[in-house]
Amino acid sequence: MKLKINAGIAANSLISFGIETTGYGSAGCGDQVVQVAAVQRQNATCAATGELCYVLAATGSGSIHIVSEHPELSLQNLDITTSANTVSYDLTIGNAGITNTTPIQVDFYLDNDGDGMLSTGDVSVGTQIYTGVINMNETLVLSGSFPLATDQLCNLLAVIDEDNNCVCTTEMIGVNVSINVTLADEAVCSGEEIELGIPAVAGHIYQWNPPVNISTTNNSTTIFQASNTTDSALVFNFTMIDSDGNNCETMYSQAVAVLPVLGNTQQDLEICAGETITIAATLGEAYTWDGPNISNPNQPTQTVTLFENASYTVTITSGTACEGIDEININVLPFETDFSMIEKCPEEAIEIMGQMITEEGMYCDTIPNVMGCDSLICLEIINHPSLSESTYSLCEGDSVEINGATYFSATTVCNTSVSSFGCDSTHCVTIEMLEAPFAEVIGEVGNEFFTPNGVEVQLQVTDGFAAYEWSPMEGLSCTDCPNPTATLDESLEYKVTVTDDLGCTTQLLLLVTVFPPCDAQRLKIPNVFTPDGDGVNDVFGVVPYEGVERVLLVNIFNRWGEKIYQATGEDAYWDGTVNGKLATADVYVYVIRILCGDGEVEILYGDVTLIR
Repeated sequence: MKLKINAGIAANSLISFGIETTGYGSAGCGDQVVQVAAVQRQNATCAATGELCYVLAATGSGSIHIVSEHPELSLQNLDITTSANTVSYDLTIGNAGITNTTPIQVDFYLDNDGDGMLSTGDVSVGTQIYTGVINMNETLVLSGSFPLATDQLCNLLAVIDEDNNCVCTTEMIGVNVSINVTLADEAVCSGEEIELGIPAVAGHIYQWNPPVNISTTNNSTTIFQASNTTDSALVFNFTMIDSDGNNCETMYSQAVAVLPVLGNTQQDLEICAGETITIAATLGEAYTWDGPNISNPNQPTQTVTLFENASYTVTITSGTACEGIDEININVLPFETDFSMIEKCPEEAIEIMGQMITEEGMYCDTIPNVMGCDSLICLEIINHPSLSESTYSLCEGDSVEINGATYFSATTVCNTSVSSFGCDSTHCVTIEMLEAPFAEVIGEVGNEFFTPNGVEVQLQVTDGFAAYEWSPMEGLSCTDCPNPTATLDESLEYKVTVTDDLGCTTQLLLLVTVFPPCDAQRLKIPNVFTPDGDGVNDVFGVVPYEGVERVLLVNIFNRWGEKIYQATGEDAYWDGTVNGKLATADVYVYVIRILCGDGEVEILYGDVTLIR
């Protein structure tokens, strides 16, 4: 820097001037010295070129000592609180120097090596820039927040770095020994458990207070459980001290609200039968009713009409998913009734409810009882009949005695007498005749059944009647059913008595014919026949018989061995023709196959003479 001194100043004169500097740098924090020299311009010849030039000749010199002035910032206190992994801080900054003219930058680091100094391995977690001023000898509380896990709070450093600020030294401070952390409030249903606290860190010591309604007091987490019998929430406040063993303590605060047991304010009721009432549930947001006559179970109120005792349960759910079950009992006073009867003569008049009554009928009135519920009082008036009738049903063949006389057929019998009420009364009995039940034997031929000796046969009469009685009992599987089986060694006649629902009976006879054992040799086969059309001995075949033998096949051969006739079944009879022409009178050979019930086939051989 050069300053021009005006000409004409006398020699050895004192020259004064001042210098003011601004701005700071790495070399501007200590005191500075400014060197000053006075020189005079003189003409000269340049030795190198021989040209004219000028030189500066020193005429005097001196030095100026400059004292540096700048802000002197200090970090005095760092208080922090945290909630939901967000750190809120209050940082106190003091200034012993001049007022700052540039923004102040505060950096926050995690002191990973725990030496309390800013080191290479420390990690930046936040920065705040203050654009205001701090005057000399004043302090400022700088507040802010940034995210940080609660287990890292003890290692937090606040730093004013000389490289980032107009200061001559780097300032840093750690957090205060006591750190306050507010955990999220919790709400729990009455009687339910909930876990409180934070994840455990190795080497840390924990202490919970107060030691009530929690499972443990010296772990990072504890189980809380409490019941609430009031109508409003109960709030429990807990603190937990977390000590890291290096003089850093974190105090965690947490509040737990125990919600009340949900119920309703409706008391048990007593009502009259048929009364309509409204029952209600409160203190919830969702409802489920159970009980008689509920139309919409999810409404908080229910309107019901009851005639008998009933109990209702309602499940109440709150917005916090707490659930309570309550019960309302309804005692229904019965609708009392009193029925009585008076029997009188038709012409007699009696007083009922303030009126003279002669007509029969039911007379009722409703009056309140001592409980305030209606009671029904009814009196039935019955006129003793002057004429009464009845009917008596009589089965065919039966008789009935009325007033000492016996009757066997349909008729009407009347008798006049004085009743116990002193009224003349005529009673007539009409006798009606009932037809005998229609039943029949369902036999093989009429009322006859056939069976081999010792072989079971099914007997059957019309089904569907009230009772059956068979006799004799010999060989029957049952004697009181419509379709017994019979097993006999010889023919026998049975009688069955059938009774209908009216008690009338009819009797049926059944004949069981027992055949001898199957034997083809007992069958009779003629040895001559005369097919002349006179109706006598006109065909040849097995003579009709009673038995179990069955004709399977009949073959007829002439004397030359030619088959001239063949037929099967029971109707196998030869009429003495061959191919529609009369056969000549001659001797013919027959072969007949007979089947027994056991499946055995027997063949009968012989000859027959045809006579014309």
